[in-house]
Amino acid sequence: MTTRRIGATAIFDAVARQIGLREDLIIVWGPRAADLALSLAYHWLTTASNACYLFQSWAEGYLLPFDGEASAKDLTEFFTELGNRAGWEKKFFSARIARTDKDEIFSYDATNVAAKACDVLDAQYGKSKKGGYRRQIGMSILFAHRTDLPVMYRLFPGNITDVSTIADLLPRCELLTDNQIVAAVLDRGYFSLENLARCIDKGHRVLIAAKMNISWVAEAAENAMPRLWDVRSRLKKHPVWGTTIDKALTFDDGKARKVWIHIFRDEAKSSQEYKAFFEDIEEYEAQWKHAAHSSEQERNALSKSGLLKFFETPAAGPGECELQRNYDAINAESRYFGFFASVSTMQCDAQTAIETYSRRDAIEKCFMAGKTDVNMKTVRSHSESTVKGRFIVSFLALCIICEVGRRMRLPLVKFGTNGKITKEYVPLGSEYTFEEILNTLQTVQALTSRDGKMQMMEVTKRQHEVVRRGQCF
Repeated sequence: MTTRRIGATAIFDAVARQIGLREDLIIVWGPRAADLALSLAYHWLTTASNACYLFQSWAEGYLLPFDGEASAKDLTEFFTELGNRAGWEKKFFSARIARTDKDEIFSYDATNVAAKACDVLDAQYGKSKKGGYRRQIGMSILFAHRTDLPVMYRLFPGNITDVSTIADLLPRCELLTDNQIVAAVLDRGYFSLENLARCIDKGHRVLIAAKMNISWVAEAAENAMPRLWDVRSRLKKHPVWGTTIDKALTFDDGKARKVWIHIFRDEAKSSQEYKAFFEDIEEYEAQWKHAAHSSEQERNALSKSGLLKFFETPAAGPGECELQRNYDAINAESRYFGFFASVSTMQCDAQTAIETYSRRDAIEKCFMAGKTDVNMKTVRSHSESTVKGRFIVSFLALCIICEVGRRMRLPLVKFGTNGKITKEYVPLGSEYTFEEILNTLQTVQALTSRDGKMQMMEVTKRQHEVVRRGQCF
């Protein structure tokens, strides 16, 4: 008779099967590899450690899909087997995308993962988002809005800028599946005429956050201005006003292409920006007025400050006169406070645009989960194929934790025999963190007899409640 822990890993396994991960893995690598890959993902999720040498000793205490021996050497060979399987990307990602609706909308973004892998071609020196240069691997992800799941990823050299990766990923989507990519949502970092032209010419339907300081975006904002105080432009379920301007743009190649520019006004954001702006103005005025006893360095800094453009040319230096505000300059600077914009290559209204873009924060949470809960901050493998295999397992863990997170955000309603609601539960995530759920379920064990029969050991009321409210079975 053997006793093994089953709590959190049983939930991960139920989720993996319910979202079709195991089935899609079997299509490409077979059942044994699928079970080992998922067991590794459960290890990484449970311990936040992806070290190969720790897996076997950990696995001995847990009931897992894979029930064999797997030393560190075995796992290195297994990662190589995963990464070297011919055509795995098309088969696996096609299967994942095929599980989305035909009218699904996707977000796309890229991040960088630090790499200690000197012999891996994609591990190149690039600029970190925190500043400075480091050896890193680029990773882009396609994220489905309705399922709240990543459906595809791609690795690229760490010295390639994120903005250029969109040219490669969207065409790959066409090759992977017949499922139509209705729209991809991109953040402001991908906003450029070149990317817009490329997407329009290829027929890609994208929505990109725009920069307000671009001349044709500002022109659209001027045209939209009268409507953004009209209550008919107030958007439903979003505290903003919005309207759409269609425009034929002339691109760098001389061709005219049509885009839809969505202009929004947010009163709360406007108020915050005005408050911060005038606090800076007033503080600068006070520093200038009382600068007579300041050091020469401080007075020079005041004279060269960018804030000086919001005042008339001073009659004397800091501390020798009072500043007079240039209200025309202030009005010009604050004209678009509270405004923001997005551009689409397909026709849609402002309501659809903001509803679509507002779901984009899910991909940021996906990246955050990957780097914290799945330990994807750094890659330490020194083989090309091993790195590929590790990222496959990381992707599995990412899918599982995203689905667990989605279920933690859902309310639960209990119905009586008469069909009426008898009890309503708040979302599990409002009372528990992911780590607290793991700790709560950590003591759940299963007893397996010699004849293979399994019996659950003591399960507390709280553990029952967490599993039920997590809607995992």
